[in-house]
Amino acid sequence: MKPLIGKRPAVFLDRDGVLIEKAPDGDYIRSSQEIRLLPGVAITLRQMAAAGFLLVVTTNQRGVALGLMSLAAIEEIHSHLAESLRADGAGCDGYYFCPHGHDDDCLCRKPKPGMLLKAAGDLGISLADSWMVGDSQSDIEAGKSVGCRTAWIQSRSTTALQVQPDLIGTNLTDVASQILQRQ
Repeated sequence: MKPLIGKRPAVFLDRDGVLIEKAPDGDYIRSSQEIRLLPGVAITLRQMAAAGFLLVVTTNQRGVALGLMSLAAIEEIHSHLAESLRADGAGCDGYYFCPHGHDDDCLCRKPKPGMLLKAAGDLGISLADSWMVGDSQSDIEAGKSVGCRTAWIQSRSTTALQVQPDLIGTNLTDVASQILQRQ
C-alpha cells in the first residue's frame, strides 16, 4: 500500500547533479561560492510550480559526517541556493538534508525514506501523486520506497540502475518536460 500523507503533489529533487553542478567524484560542495546552477533550472522549477507541484530538495550530505563541512555550512549553501533561485523568479518549498555517513544507519539517508516522509508530513504531500528526481540509485530507491514515481537524470553516471525509474532524461528540463506531459 502506498502511503498517502497529504493531498498536494510534489517533485522531490536531489540537489547536486540535478539543481547545481556536482563536485568532482570524491569531493563535496563545501561553500556557497561553489554553487553553480545548472542550465535551465530556474525556468524549469517555475514551470513545475505553475503546474501545481510543490518543489522539495532532498539531499544526502555525507561531507558533514566526514568532518569536511558543518551543519551551518549546509544551511548557508541552501540559503544561497534559495536566494539564487529567487533572483531568477523560482524557488523551492523545502530543503531537507541528511548529514550522516553510509555506516550511520539513519532513516533519513537516501535510499531510506526519512527525508521524503518528513517533508510529506510537514508540507501535506501526497506521495502517490509525487515524483522523486535524482541522478543516483539511492534517489530512485528512496522514491520507490514511499510510492513516488521516479525520474533519473543520467548525467555523468554510466552505471546501470538496479531499480528502474519511471522516466530517464539527460537533465532536469528533460525529465520535467516528461513529467508535465504525464499530468
